[in-house]
Amino acid sequence: MDTLGCSTPTATVSGQGSEEGSHIIYQWLNSSNELLDEDGLSLAVGEPGGYTLLVIDTLTGCSSMETAEVPANYDYPQVDAGPDGQLTCAVTSLELSGRVISASASLVFSWSTNGGRILEGGSGLRPLIDAPGLYTLSVEDQSSGCVSTDTVRVWQDIEAPVADAGADQQIDCLSQEVALDGGNSSQGSGFRYEWRQAESGFVQSGTLYPTASVPGTYFLTVTNLNNGCSSVDTVTVLETDDYLAGLKVDAVGPLCFGESSGFISVAEIQGGTSPFLFSLNGEPFMSQQQFFNLEAGPYDIAVQDAAGCEYALDVFLEEGNDVQVRLIGELDLELGDAAVLQAETNLLPAEIGQVIWELPVDSFPCLDDDCLSVEWQLAESATVKATVVDTNGCRASDVVQLVLDKRRKVYIPNAFSPNGDGANDRFTVFADPGQVVIVRRLLIMDRWGEKVFDKKDFPPNDPRIGWDGTLRGQTLNPAVFAVVAEIEFVDGTYGEFKGSLSLVR
Repeated sequence: MDTLGCSTPTATVSGQGSEEGSHIIYQWLNSSNELLDEDGLSLAVGEPGGYTLLVIDTLTGCSSMETAEVPANYDYPQVDAGPDGQLTCAVTSLELSGRVISASASLVFSWSTNGGRILEGGSGLRPLIDAPGLYTLSVEDQSSGCVSTDTVRVWQDIEAPVADAGADQQIDCLSQEVALDGGNSSQGSGFRYEWRQAESGFVQSGTLYPTASVPGTYFLTVTNLNNGCSSVDTVTVLETDDYLAGLKVDAVGPLCFGESSGFISVAEIQGGTSPFLFSLNGEPFMSQQQFFNLEAGPYDIAVQDAAGCEYALDVFLEEGNDVQVRLIGELDLELGDAAVLQAETNLLPAEIGQVIWELPVDSFPCLDDDCLSVEWQLAESATVKATVVDTNGCRASDVVQLVLDKRRKVYIPNAFSPNGDGANDRFTVFADPGQVVIVRRLLIMDRWGEKVFDKKDFPPNDPRIGWDGTLRGQTLNPAVFAVVAEIEFVDGTYGEFKGSLSLVR
């Protein structure tokens, strides 16, 4: 049985299969049991509901009835064509944003336009358009035949701003730059301005009144930030012949750091009318075109021609070679230590011309090819200076103070126990081997002054060659003895050490 809907306004209820004959009559009742006018086997209806067919046999008076339900589907999809849009110079196409709310799976979409243009996607929800106009989204639910529509409007803003680069300008000998004037252009925070001059690479943004110092054609582009539309206008900057157009100099900074040996010499003058005068750092103009004995730093050199036109040039003299040196090494030494110093410098080996050491000794070994490291035996505290000279004669020095601790590191025991247990069985002199050359004499005497041990010229720290507590092969009894030791040190001095020694067993 047909379903009533937007595309099927009527449905037919059929009694096909019922008894037929001349003695048979048919009656139709609606859902309210109201008798309808139709008396045939089929009934055309436009309303949903239950319809009852009553079949009556006029011969017997018997009757029979049956009811049929006529369904209906009038569901319309909910359609939203999306927000209005706007095309601009920056946005030349738009994707519309249609939306549909419906539980049906049988939806068909179509877009149409009045005055616009659909590029693609006209059978979907998000078509691409590129022209202003009215756009209509139609959605048909094929299960009901119901169609819903919604409309969206697309506007267009492609109004171009005004670009006016002003009147042509001219650079003359006394005015080496001109102010361009774009003041008749569109103005306000919603506009962007850009000036360009292709030959010189000139670019300046954000102003209607830039300065120009190079002749040529300047292009002013004014852009409306709201719609992206731009307009361009040009202005020509002309150049007057024979004016001071440039200055070239030879500039050499000081050879060494901190010196005043730089110079600036005018090498070439471009344009202008001779004779020429020159000025350095605002001093009075004079015919001198070479300037000597200059320190490192910025300078302003200007030339003035016979017509009074001037041209200035900023010159920077680089600082000379900054030779640096720093002495490193152990500065606190003890007697016997070798003094080792290294001159650290910022020069490369090829840049080193000479290294000069001022040491408290006449001769000393260099520890490397450039003599940046030296070593010698320090006898007294001393001031040491190293000077590094580069190949240009630039130099730097550093000074350090070496402090020598001359305290003698000598230890003479005051007791020993020659009992053969292998511990402290012999007596000798102990000392720092770096300080002591030799023990010149070790003399041991008993309380009556008799020598019990006397040994000369032997190294310290070796108990095997010391006293074993005997006299002429006889073991001595425990007692206290006097000790005198004469020691020669590495600095050429001698020291005598006295004390007492207890022999215990």
